[in-house]
Amino acid sequence: MQARHALEAIVADGSKPRVIYVSGLGAKRDAVSAHLRGRWAVEDEVHATGLVHTIFRAGVLLGPGSVGFELLLRSVRQPVVPLPAWTEIVMQPFALGDLLDALERAATEPSFVNKTVQVGTADRTTYADYFRRAAAAMGYDPLFVKFPGALQALASLALATQVGVPLSQANALAESLVTTPFLVDDEGAGMRELGIPVRPLEDALRIALRDTVRERAGRGVPA
Repeated sequence: MQARHALEAIVADGSKPRVIYVSGLGAKRDAVSAHLRGRWAVEDEVHATGLVHTIFRAGVLLGPGSVGFELLLRSVRQPVVPLPAWTEIVMQPFALGDLLDALERAATEPSFVNKTVQVGTADRTTYADYFRRAAAAMGYDPLFVKFPGALQALASLALATQVGVPLSQANALAESLVTTPFLVDDEGAGMRELGIPVRPLEDALRIALRDTVRERAGRGVPA
């Protein structure tokens, strides 16, 4: 509703901005999670304005400030990392730094006009494998233990307490996390067409960790 009012106000004042919106992989009218149905609804509102636009669909973003990445950083530093059933869901994360570069380009480059672009790493991986590979990239070697059940409540609580997300938002994000494969369905063709890097997961993690160290150094916070 907030997005609709904002877009209606833009159209009403006669301005013609280029709208750039970051949606989610898997966003559609009948998505399993309310979070992704909401993302699709905003996409629909953007299309309805008739304004020049670019929509990016992303899953888990790797970089400082990303809720999913901040949770990852805290999780793999623990001696034991639980792996509930949903960690076997397949996904394709994406480097936040690469997304920010693409957003900047989309604001001015004609090739992005009225495109919906799915972004993700070159390789598909499960959340469990993602945790293991991220831990290795960071030099950690925790014990990974499989747990029965989805444990969605645990995911919500972890987001709320460890990353500082309001519980209502954490519940919405966790619902998507434990039910939806965040996958690029065009094998990166749209990214390649626009010159957006299609990186292996290890390269995306390396960029995310570099950016995290720089961002925290700028704030005087230990990495």
